[in-house]
Amino acid sequence: MFMDRSIVILIGGGLLAGIAVHTAVGISAANPVTGTFSFELLLRKYLREKQPHQILEWGPGKSTQIMVEEVPNAQVYTIEDNPSWASKWKSEFPANVQLIEIPLGSGYVQAPLTWNMQYNLIFVDGVRNTRNECLAVAHHLVSDDGVVILHDSDWREYDPGKSLFRIVEEERRTAVMVKS
Repeated sequence: MFMDRSIVILIGGGLLAGIAVHTAVGISAANPVTGTFSFELLLRKYLREKQPHQILEWGPGKSTQIMVEEVPNAQVYTIEDNPSWASKWKSEFPANVQLIEIPLGSGYVQAPLTWNMQYNLIFVDGVRNTRNECLAVAHHLVSDDGVVILHDSDWREYDPGKSLFRIVEEERRTAVMVKS
């Protein structure tokens, strides 16, 4: 059972800045005015432009749903470390989405290197303290014409991972990057 609590953030003058919904397994933040997630606009844009057929993702959820909506025939490999979160999403995805549950410390970051695949789009939104490692793996696995999208790209702790790429677009805490 998930227990949700909403937190409303007010900025001077009473303008609503955002709502964070805390769950037993993570945090999900949607803009209260548009109803979109910070990564949603750029993710949708690049899914439409690139029409990827192979997608790798660390951290399933709303992003995976968007992938299925925008490119329903793509093969999506999404990696999750939390058994509760994996269980929640496993039944939500169609057959072309493979949700792979890998505990931290058991190959969560490195597993895709053993699958002998390249990906047209890689979305990094998994466990916070592994994202630089995920970006290093993504650098090896993204196709020459592919993109890597990093959620929460404004967090300075991800600068080492971001430095492996050339940023082609960054807004709303989301960076779209290519091999440099």
